Amino acid sequence: MTAAPHVVALYPLLFVACYASAAAPPNPATGSEEMSRNNPARNQRDPRAAYGQPASPEQADRVITIRPGRRFVNVTNGETVLFKVNGRAFAWRFTPTISHRTFRLEEIAPGDIDVRGVQVFCGPDLYERAG
Repeated sequence: MTAAPHVVALYPLLFVACYASAAAPPNPATGSEEMSRNNPARNQRDPRAAYGQPASPEQADRVITIRPGRRFVNVTNGETVLFKVNGRAFAWRFTPTISHRTFRLEEIAPGDIDVRGVQVFCGPDLYERAG
């Protein structure tokens, strides 16, 4: 069975249109921040984007207090965590664009909050574990 001539003629145009829309950077005017989360160009501008994005404390799913001597924390992909450190706090939504891995908490913490020596392991969420 062969395809109709008009379908064959449109296939290359459809491929080009789909490829171009996938490669196009997000339009800042439309507020498509979510679409740009997996954009490698965005990750080059802000290396923290590889691990997720800052969040407001009100969005936190849980609170982790970092005390002296703490060396690691476990978080889950998609989770928003409020970190409390010496009376200071910051929130982070973990949506890694690379693989689940261990990284230094200081890579995402504000510069004036000392979390040196603390490692973060971002594990898979429930849906990823079930699959």
